[in-house]
Amino acid sequence: MPAKIDLMSLERALRNTDDFPKLARQYFKEVEGSAGKLSFDLVDPGLIIPPPAGTDRRETHYEFKDIPGGIAGWLIRCEVNNRLDRYDERKLTQPNAIRVVAEGDSWFQHPLIHDLIDHINNDPEFNVLSLASAGSELSQMVDPADYLKAVRKEQPKLFLLSAGGNDFLGDIRPFVRPDRAPFPDTPAGYIKQPQYRALLEKLRVWLQEVFAAVLKKGTSVARVLMHTYAHVIPVPPANPSTPVPHNDDRAGPWLGLRFDELGFRDDNTRYEVAKAMLDQYRALCAEVAAEARWGGRVEVFSFKTDLSKPSQWFDEIHPKNGPAGKLAAEYLKRMKAA
Repeated sequence: MPAKIDLMSLERALRNTDDFPKLARQYFKEVEGSAGKLSFDLVDPGLIIPPPAGTDRRETHYEFKDIPGGIAGWLIRCEVNNRLDRYDERKLTQPNAIRVVAEGDSWFQHPLIHDLIDHINNDPEFNVLSLASAGSELSQMVDPADYLKAVRKEQPKLFLLSAGGNDFLGDIRPFVRPDRAPFPDTPAGYIKQPQYRALLEKLRVWLQEVFAAVLKKGTSVARVLMHTYAHVIPVPPANPSTPVPHNDDRAGPWLGLRFDELGFRDDNTRYEVAKAMLDQYRALCAEVAAEARWGGRVEVFSFKTDLSKPSQWFDEIHPKNGPAGKLAAEYLKRMKAA
């Protein structure tokens, strides 16, 4: 059992720790929340105690209910600040490390797991300034663009991007029709193609805007690297009469609940529909990366590491520490070749 602590002291500890996810997991857990949003709660509310007597008044009135975004917003900002501090420290202690700027979503910044950026930053050859924030959508990364200020100031050699998944996996209901007769011949037949294609075209424009802005502001950027997502595994159906009931321990407010609401009762169909959506997004990203105007400086790649087992996933859409390390190794290989 971790030590009881007041909130301000916990923030200081998280800001200074060398292993943010390890410390954060002692006090926080992921829970189901609103569609497409990371939600967290305390492992035990009794672990958070009032600050000592005589503490500054601002600290005595410091509670989650007073913080924009509640626990999730607080925890995400704590890790972002921790990473900014680590970046500045490494600039002093390892000045020859290759500078990298990263922007993205929870594949780059998840407070409770060692995500891709955590693993990448373990390589002393690189120093990553990560402005990624869990839950971010690509639409939010276009404007305002804080990462462009970082690119202009730091002039990194590499820019990493993880984006797009939250724009459609956050809530699939606008893009997937209910599972009822007549049944389509293929999983892609469940996708409402006009609605989904309209979103994909928006994503195309946003990606183009991000790539163009980064390459314009970062004259030193040799390569923009962007990954597409592994094929996610929705949680099993909630209906206990199905062949594979909802019996695993993966949390998440994303796909499983939404597929339940749409009437899907088959594990394989859920998986294949999500896979078809991701494959269409992969194809779009590849098209954008291949545009001649980038001069070969943009690379979008799909991971070769197979994450086909539920046990490899922390929840529905985020890899566990070990698998994330393997995915990060694929990133590092490309980063070293740039």
